[in-house]
Amino acid sequence: MDFVDNVHKKNITIEKKIGYGSFGDVFKAIWGQRIVAVKSIDYHDEKTKQKVDKEVKHLSTVCHENIIRLYGVSLDAQAQKTLLIMEYAENGSLYDYLHNSQRSVAYDGLLNWMLQLAKGLAYLHGREPKIMHRDVKTKNMVLTNQCLTLKICDFGLVRAVATNNTREVGTIAYQAPELASTTSYDEKCDVYSFGIVLWEVMSRKQPFKDLNALTIINLVNNELKRPDIAEVKPYKNSGHIRELIKLCWQQDPSKRPSMKGLAFILSIDPQSCPQDLILKLKYLPPADIAYYPQEKH
Repeated sequence: MDFVDNVHKKNITIEKKIGYGSFGDVFKAIWGQRIVAVKSIDYHDEKTKQKVDKEVKHLSTVCHENIIRLYGVSLDAQAQKTLLIMEYAENGSLYDYLHNSQRSVAYDGLLNWMLQLAKGLAYLHGREPKIMHRDVKTKNMVLTNQCLTLKICDFGLVRAVATNNTREVGTIAYQAPELASTTSYDEKCDVYSFGIVLWEVMSRKQPFKDLNALTIINLVNNELKRPDIAEVKPYKNSGHIRELIKLCWQQDPSKRPSMKGLAFILSIDPQSCPQDLILKLKYLPPADIAYYPQEKH
């Protein structure tokens, strides 16, 4: 469906609050005959509103099977809010599945989730202009289709709102070290975060749990610490996963692989050539592997 840039608020029926994202509350709602998610973004000055509007217009062109679709926007000038009308994912966040449920998932299912995440991020990084997520974490991934399909949400608006938001860019446990030490960074910051997520999914542990932000920053930037790689579960044919994780969270961004390269590796059946996977890893950082996620229109 085409993006609608001026949805009247009276056409949206809010049913219930279902959570909160990086910049506002999220509600389940009805828009026309469609069940949607509505995210409310607060802005407190015209400059921030203009930044949000510009970013929303840009993001309205994004269309990928592993990215939550933005259907439209509704402006509530009186309350100083922008309402984003988005695709609804009925199975909740990946974070809740991993940490707030007792449901198990086979290794193949975990790999499939991570392949879908890699495809979505590769698509964003391949856009012109390039889109960096900058807040890649399991709370910003949702599940649908009986938990078989993973979709990325909460991307692109970080830069627009961050200057008027007390939240750090990204969530500290997932944040690439360069984000804490410089204003110069590229899409490889998302690759670092992908490595943390891959560790989290394969261990079902929370990264740097119970540590405060300053402690995490010191551990990551000064002591070069990472989550314990030994926590990754030893699934059959999973020897390459630990190597992938370590490649992703290298301190030097230029030594991290591209998301295209990661998607390529994760698309290979580990049962058919696990040793070949290990051999390919050393060539990932400089390689420009020809993997292009398909864009839907």
